[in-house]
Amino acid sequence: MAACGSAPSASGPTGNASQGTTTPSSTTTASSTTTGTGDPPDNNRACTAEDLRFRFDRTTGTAGTELLLFSVRDTTGRCELAGYFGISLYSSSGRLLAGAGRGIAMSPDGTPVRPETITLEPGAEATTGTAFPDNAPTGSGVACTKVAAAQLIPPEQTSGDTVPIPRASRPMFCSRTPAIVDAFATQPGPPPADYR
Repeated sequence: MAACGSAPSASGPTGNASQGTTTPSSTTTASSTTTGTGDPPDNNRACTAEDLRFRFDRTTGTAGTELLLFSVRDTTGRCELAGYFGISLYSSSGRLLAGAGRGIAMSPDGTPVRPETITLEPGAEATTGTAFPDNAPTGSGVACTKVAAAQLIPPEQTSGDTVPIPRASRPMFCSRTPAIVDAFATQPGPPPADYR
């Protein structure tokens, strides 16, 4: 993790991430029309940051909560995502706003889900994200800061990549800092259009 006051590097800060460990209850394969040989099905391995291309999808939210969604695409061979991503949030000056917490067993739309092992084929996508408060009660002394970047660390890994958030889409994060944010259970496929 980056220390407070230091900007995340272009390749993302590295270090230990506090990851929730959950025994997956099922396996889903995310396939794509992209062709590739990949690894044999019986030789799946955990996806690393080097296997994945991270993309900011969007922010949305209501009632004092912001939802921040990301797409992750497999750019190498077959690999697995089992559990939760670690997600850390940074200001434009590189200050750590929130470090990676444990995962929460729900999808971004609030539906309870059990985390499952997702097998990504080359070119396939998965979705991850987090939610956090975007306002502070008057007189609470809690400061609000725009989130300029997020570091995503794949499940079972200790290093990840930093994803910039476009200036027009930067959500407000309102909490005493540094705080902790929890990732949603990773879902197969790109972020659905109806998450609100």
